[in-house]
Amino acid sequence: MRIATSVFTVAFGTALLFGADVNAGASTPKDAAVKLLAESRSARQTASTLANQLKDKNADLSKVGDHIAAVEQNAAHIQQLLETLESNSGSFNAKQKEALDTSKKLAELMNVFLNNKKQMTQDGASSEEREAIRQQALGAAKRAELLEKNVMRMGL
Repeated sequence: MRIATSVFTVAFGTALLFGADVNAGASTPKDAAVKLLAESRSARQTASTLANQLKDKNADLSKVGDHIAAVEQNAAHIQQLLETLESNSGSFNAKQKEALDTSKKLAELMNVFLNNKKQMTQDGASSEEREAIRQQALGAAKRAELLEKNVMRMGL
């Protein structure tokens, strides 16, 4: 049963990733959680794509800014959705409240990685610094993945 639920969640989240309007108001905590999963997944995929591109010694650093902007947009939506969940947290049990607190901390950490990566590229990152930028991208991707898993644990 748990595997079926996980598969459904992944399939539904993927469908939302390609067709959801994250700016639309989440009317229930479940709606916000589903949109949060989609945003986290999108942030993880974009950051992972950037990290994979930076593995190449001749990586094109000109696209780094575009990737950062996309993940920053995801991060902003994640913050909005977490605020929506927090405003509806009165009906949450202790486990769900703990997962929400952890999710907020993960979102903050993801923003730190994004800010570090953005600062590195604004300082005129050279190809020698691409590994540091790649590590920041991997860090953001990992935090997005952990956020995704944490939201699924909430069971909304």
